[in-house]
Amino acid sequence: MNKVSSNTLLSFALDLASAVTQPNRFEQLVYAVRATINCDAVVLLVNHNDVLTPIAQRGLSDDLMGRRFSIEEHPRLKVICESNYPVRFPADSTLPDPYDGMVIGHDDHLRVHSCMGVPLHLEGKLIGVVTLDSITPGVFDDINARALEIIGAMSAMTLNTAILMEQLEDKTWQAQQELQAINEQA
Repeated sequence: MNKVSSNTLLSFALDLASAVTQPNRFEQLVYAVRATINCDAVVLLVNHNDVLTPIAQRGLSDDLMGRRFSIEEHPRLKVICESNYPVRFPADSTLPDPYDGMVIGHDDHLRVHSCMGVPLHLEGKLIGVVTLDSITPGVFDDINARALEIIGAMSAMTLNTAILMEQLEDKTWQAQQELQAINEQA
């Protein structure tokens, strides 16, 4: 079972602090979550106009990255997005799982047995979601709810910072290109 100690949360915070300066910052966020919570798969999805887009993942097939998930069309994702707190789904949940058959190293038709989602809010707005999945039933049951809330809050801040860093890098690159074009004309 999963237990999240104070030391584990501290390690998570340190991992996140270093993640935002890395070129693969979204993957580093996923790595930090997976290092903190034992699971088979973690996906980081960003919300844009009620469509969730995977931007980093570990443990699922690569074709996940090309998919888009309309919140309204995926009941589990909708439940997560409508919550202000992490959501754990019972192993016998009848809601379809968007990742069934996608866990690496398992039969294509194997259903995911433990599913959890953490909504990422910033200033009251849903900016993304972290989903965690495991083949092992009940693997998330013993995780302290407050620890999950802390992980969610820290992940939301890291996601926001990473997005802002990416936008800043893009603007810097564009400015450099414009400056180079001006210099070449002079």
